[in-house]
Amino acid sequence: MCVCAGRELHESAFTGFTVEGRTGRGDTCTEAFLVGIRRMGLREATALAAEVTSKKMQYRGAYRG
Repeated sequence: MCVCAGRELHESAFTGFTVEGRTGRGDTCTEAFLVGIRRMGLREATALAAEVTSKKMQYRGAYRG
């Protein structure tokens, strides 16, 4: 995941995902980032979104926490 804010660039990698978990990852990533940005800085929100999305991509369907 890559977030650019002015001259700042924040990156965080997705990890270990399967083809099975492809659907819904964009929604999951966006929502996790929006929740994170309300509670923390850009760097932390970017990392949170990548982490949550990576977990979601392990299985089919909506994110189950």
